[in-house]
Formats: sequence, C-alpha cells, structure tokens
Amino acid sequence: MDLFNVIFLILVLFIIAAILLSIARQWLMQKRVIGYCQGHGLTFYGKDVPYAWQIIKGSALNQGHSQIISWGIGQKAGDKEVLTFQYRYTIGAGRYRQTLHYRIALMHQTFSEPGSLILRKEKITDKLANVFGMNDLDFESKAFSDRFYVQANPPQFAYKFFHPRMMEIFLKYPQYNLIIKNDVMLVYQEGDVTGFFPLLTLLMGKNPFADWMEHSKNMLVIIEDNLPNLIRTGRRYESGDGEDDEEMIEIVDPEALDAKVLEETERISCPDCSHEFTVPMGQKSVVCPKCGSKGEV
Repeated sequence: MDLFNVIFLILVLFIIAAILLSIARQWLMQKRVIGYCQGHGLTFYGKDVPYAWQIIKGSALNQGHSQIISWGIGQKAGDKEVLTFQYRYTIGAGRYRQTLHYRIALMHQTFSEPGSLILRKEKITDKLANVFGMNDLDFESKAFSDRFYVQANPPQFAYKFFHPRMMEIFLKYPQYNLIIKNDVMLVYQEGDVTGFFPLLTLLMGKNPFADWMEHSKNMLVIIEDNLPNLIRTGRRYESGDGEDDEEMIEIVDPEALDAKVLEETERISCPDCSHEFTVPMGQKSVVCPKCGSKGEV
C-alpha cells in the first residue's frame, strides 16, 4: 500500500469516527435532557413542539431550507405552559452557505377578537421601504416607532395591544421579537439556546437551556400580565356598582408619551440577585426578569 492510499484510508477513518462521535454525542445529550426534564417537572417535546410550525410558516422565520426544530421543552407558568425550543434554517449553498439559529418561546393565549401581529427590530431596508410608501404601523411613542417594525391584521389589533405600558416593556427589553398568530404568542431572539459545552453542562447536572427558558418565560408572563382588557379573554374590570366597565383608554400628548410612561414606573432591586429593573408604579407582585424570582414590592 503506497503512501497516498494510507493517507486516504486514515482520512476516511477520521471522517467516520467524527460522524460516529457526533451521533453518540447527540444521543447522549438527548438522553440527559430527557432525564433532566423528568427529574424537574418539565416536558420534553424534542422536535415535536405544539403550535411551532403553524406559527413559523408564513412568518419572517420561514426562510431558507433545512428548517429544523430541536430541544423543545415545556414548563409551567401559572395555569399555562411555556414551550421553549431552538430553530434553525440554512440559506445559500457552497461557500455562501449560512445557518441561522434562533431561540424561541411560545405560549397559548386566547384573545377576545381575531388578530395577528409581528414586531421586530426595524432595519435599514424598512426605512428605505418607508420612502416608497410601504410603511409599517406608527404609534404615539416616537422612540417605539423608530426602534420597531410592526405590522398587524387588522391594524387596530396592534393599536389595542401596544398601549403605553406595553410599549415601555418592549423598549425596556428590545432584544425580543414578537409574533402573535392563531391565539399563540411567540417571542424569539437570534442565537443558539445551548451556549458552550451543553453536554458538559448536562453531565454536571445542570440545564444548558436554563437562561433562555427562564428569561423568555418571564417575558411572556410580563406580556400576558399587561394585555389590554379590550382584547384579553376571560378578564374584565368591574365598577363599584358591580357592572362591567369597558377599559378606559387614556389619550396623551404623543410628544410627552415617553416621559409619561417613565414617570409611572419605579426602579426596584431583586433581593435574590440584586438585578435592578422597572415595574409599573403601585404594582404589588413582580417577577425578576433576570433570575425569575417572584415577590412582593
């Protein structure tokens, strides 16, 4: 056997070993994740995440080819379940091939009227499109309108959804993109959910998805807690005489909106992790967006 054949055989064996190692690593990691979920009251969905494909299809996430959902895990949030998972797709081919990863979380939320909505960071292309009359929705808050691209069907659904408090929430946490469709709320960020050395993390008995699971769950809970009464199902305010009242919509000067929102909030510090964050003035129960601790103000 000449030198060329020896080198070729070594290369083939190396490739086969690498493939087998990757398969073994994936199998071991999935086994560990399933075991972790069973031991911590979580539900492992893997690739079969409820609602996921029906929301992704027809959205800005429905791009490229080789679309894959993985590491779907369900966790309780009050009487609901928050589903977190990783999603990726590939664009281009050959030297121009690129795989994009997304961290996604969703929660079922029934609304009192049908509507769909998308919110994402505004891009340069969106600003150029505005020049040619292809505008997204604008709101009273200039800071909010300048930072985010928003579309909704019907548009009135978005105007009801993004009241001053909700706009302040997304300005506070601009890393989140939002999709609402078929009575499901979905938030997402670009990036891998597992971080570095996920298998090593699992072997140490820890959850490599913990940060995203907690932070995204808290964001969905905050959104749900601040849903406007006009589109929320099953919850209405009552007047002193026992009759239901429609939600009061406050009209404010657009130029003063951002300052007004800030005046109606207060800064508090989490006693568990010392993280400082903003809550509505007078709110009694809060959830820390960093560590997930719940408590009273």
